[in-house]
Amino acid sequence: MLADLYLPTEYDYIRVKSYEGTQTTGMVQISGIHNLHGLQGKHIVIVEDIIDTGLTMSNLVKYINQEAAPASIR
Repeated sequence: MLADLYLPTEYDYIRVKSYEGTQTTGMVQISGIHNLHGLQGKHIVIVEDIIDTGLTMSNLVKYINQEAAPASIR
């Protein structure tokens, strides 16, 4: 049943980091975002591989909200 459901999707990769080796730098670096204006009004799902303190994720969500004005971020 789920296989019959078609949802048009786009995907991209973003690199976000706040660590050098095993130490946090306290600063978040975001790279790989090429078309933020293309995200305006769209629903965004972020898939993260590692969450430690949440600093990186919270900064990424804040940045996307400010720069792209998406409909939602999950």
